[in-house]
Amino acid sequence: MINDVLTDVFEDITTKDVEEWVNDRDEEILTETEIIESVETEENEENEEPEQDRIEKVNHEAALTYFNTILKWCSENDFPDHQILLLKKMKEEATKKHPKALKQKTIGEFFKP
Repeated sequence: MINDVLTDVFEDITTKDVEEWVNDRDEEILTETEIIESVETEENEENEEPEQDRIEKVNHEAALTYFNTILKWCSENDFPDHQILLLKKMKEEATKKHPKALKQKTIGEFFKP
């Protein structure tokens, strides 16, 4: 019966082709548990981010705190002045990039006594 249906739908198919297809057991037959485990494993692999993508961003307040701490530590440990000045310059740049510093000032703020 399957042969008749398939030969009606597909003109080039032979009875031998149908028998091979029906009897083909090359495919792995999985249990429900194995199917669920396979799907869950694939989902977990998709959800996992590579380590390099998990880099945590440092907020501006924390960065400024770190600069202050590093500057204090460098001063206490007799670092050369040119290195301390470089750190201070970097701290100034970080301060300029701070969101509060980027807020536009009103004209009244320039004329405060």
